This record gives sequence, structure tokens and C-alpha cells, in this order.
Amino acid sequence: MPHKPSPPSASANVARLTKARPLRGSDLMQFGTTHDLSTVEACTAFGLNTVAMYGKKNEDPELNPPLAILMRIYTAYPETVPKIKTPTFDELVGLIRRAEPGFPDYSVGPLIGVDKNSIYRIREKGFESCKQYTQVLCELIYRLLSDDLRNWSILKDLVQSEAESRGQDPEVIWKKGKWVTNKGRKPALGKGEPETVKESTGKTSTKPKAIAWGKPA
Repeated sequence: MPHKPSPPSASANVARLTKARPLRGSDLMQFGTTHDLSTVEACTAFGLNTVAMYGKKNEDPELNPPLAILMRIYTAYPETVPKIKTPTFDELVGLIRRAEPGFPDYSVGPLIGVDKNSIYRIREKGFESCKQYTQVLCELIYRLLSDDLRNWSILKDLVQSEAESRGQDPEVIWKKGKWVTNKGRKPALGKGEPETVKESTGKTSTKPKAIAWGKPA
């Protein structure tokens, strides 16, 4: 059964996008504002990275046909715009406890890469109060567990591997719930991995180059 287009909106922004006129980079950014999209959601919807997204905002070029058509279709069928659907705290914990009864609330912190003390704020304000990449992580964990509860053991192993890579006890991380950074500390070596090689300057480089992903909300 075909989708039924949404009824005409009184919004001036939506009206602009339905007119037979060239669409520009500024329309792309306005679309994100109108539909309350985060940077991650807007980039996903249009298949752009943040550099390209902000480039179109600043230079305001005429959009190429695929992007322009995509925006017009999203405008006619706003329910198809991809959005991050984060679960509620109770929904996520309830699903985890189906796989591991008795899993404590505070251990959700280590599971999503934040300190356990942050969980009290998250439990009150929801995962929407987290950074965008944390929201994506929560949605992914919830989706994997919804598909198959047996994924829980794999997810736990992956979290513990991250803890071990930071020199932390993988079993204790669930109780202590305090993540440490790798800055200024020699990373843990896995079995068979070589020692860190010094550069020609004699200084050991362990810090990766920063990538500009845009400021998370």
C-alpha cells in the first residue's frame, strides 16, 4: 500500500521546499532545523559527512539533483526521515534483565561507555541527554538485544575488551564503573603484539590525529 503524502503544512519552510524552484545548501540546513534533526541524523538522511554538510551551509550552492529530489520526497513523506530512536532507560534495562536477571542500573553506565554516576542523570532525563554518539550506541545495543538476547554475551565481551585495552580489570569495570583515558599512559598490549616503536625524534607517539566530526549536541 503506497504511502499517503502528508497534508499541506502551514509552515513556510515546508512550503518553500514544495515549490518548483532550485533547492540550495541553506534549504538543507533549514530542513534539519524544521525536522529537529541532530547532526548525525541529518548526515545519515542525506548521505553526507559533516564537512560536506557544513560546506553546503556556508557556500549555499544549488543542490545536485539526487539531493534535491531526496529532500522533496522527505518533505512529502516526513515519516520516512531516518531518526535515532533511543529507548527509554527502563526499556533498555528491562531488555538486559531478560538476558541477565539482576543486572544493576548503575552497570548501564559502563555498558554505554560513561561513568556509573552519570546513570542517575540519564535515568532522570533519558538517553537524549547524552551525546549523539552515545545515543547511537544505546539504540544499537537495544536493537541487537531485541533481535536476539544471545547477543548479550557478545556485547559484554566487547565492553570488557575495551576496559582491558585501557589497562582496567574487565570484570571490575561493571562494579567500579569508572572509565580511564589512554592519554599519557602506555596502552595495554595484546598477546603477540610488538612493543611501541619510537619515532626518529626519540619520542613515542601514541596519540592519534584528531578528526573533525563536528560538535556533538
